[in-house]
Amino acid sequence: MFVRVVIFSGLTFFSGALGSLSLKAQEIGSIPASGYLAIQAAMPAFNRAGLSLRGYEITVIEAGGKIGVAFTDPRAPLGSRGTLDGMLKSFSVELRKEDLKIIQSYFSK
Repeated sequence: MFVRVVIFSGLTFFSGALGSLSLKAQEIGSIPASGYLAIQAAMPAFNRAGLSLRGYEITVIEAGGKIGVAFTDPRAPLGSRGTLDGMLKSFSVELRKEDLKIIQSYFSK
């Protein structure tokens, strides 16, 4: 199941709501509902770390019985790990797949 969100002039419209409007809108991305729920479950740990979402790229991965949510700087070179000088701090949250409870969270090195 996918949830489509379109941002237009500070307002959020969900899939189908723009169908009758004759405005130019551009989709900026889509995410499966399970990914959205994982990000939502990871946000309390991210917020406790004192970070702001501005500028971050968020990646959700699943491995075995865990889901990982990684907050990284999209300017980081491909294949780099952790936090580089002048970049946003990389932060990861591990969740249990069955109930999305936080297992651990940490700044990536």
